[in-house]
This record gives sequence, structure tokens and C-alpha cells, in this order.
Amino acid sequence: MSPLGQKLASTWLREKALDLRTAASRADKAYSTGGGYEAARYVADKYRKAAVLLDDAATVVEDTPMGAPGVRDPDHPCDMFSPGKPTNGGCQGDGHYLCAGCMLLEVSR
Repeated sequence: MSPLGQKLASTWLREKALDLRTAASRADKAYSTGGGYEAARYVADKYRKAAVLLDDAATVVEDTPMGAPGVRDPDHPCDMFSPGKPTNGGCQGDGHYLCAGCMLLEVSR
């Protein structure tokens, strides 16, 4: 995932977490004003737990290393990835955009 993709995914996850927190507040209000519907309280609790999970997922997306040696891209890993100027390292690459910045990429002359 590109850095822009990471940012977009993280932002989307955090927005969905906020949506769930808003829904939890509405369910709490329904519980308190509607005479105590247990289903509303149950739903509010589940929404809050899901929002925490989405926030955790957003943090993981934000902290994922891009271009790290031996990782390259967590979504498209390459255990041979070595950042640097391409040389005659013998690797043909797999078309990933970070292959162009790998020392092991074969350079045709």
C-alpha cells in the first residue's frame, strides 16, 4: 500500500469508528428515554467495542513500515527487498512500484 493509500485507509477507519461512537450515543439516548430497552444498551456496547477495534486497525495501518529491508510493502512483501540504487543483482522484480528502488533489481544496459 502506498503512503497515500495508508493515509486514506487510516482516515476511513477513523471516520467509521466515529460513526459507530455516534450510533452508540444515539442507542444510549434511546435506552434512557425509551423506558430502558435492553437491546439499545446492548447495541451501544457493541458499537463502542467495534469503534475501538477500528481505531486499533487505523493505528496498525499508520504504523506499517513501507520500504523496509526484507519487507518492502506489508501487502506485497518481498523478503529480498534491499533499498538502494538498482544494480545487477539478478532480480527481475515483480512489477511492484518499490522494485525500482531495490539494489537487487537487474539493470539492463
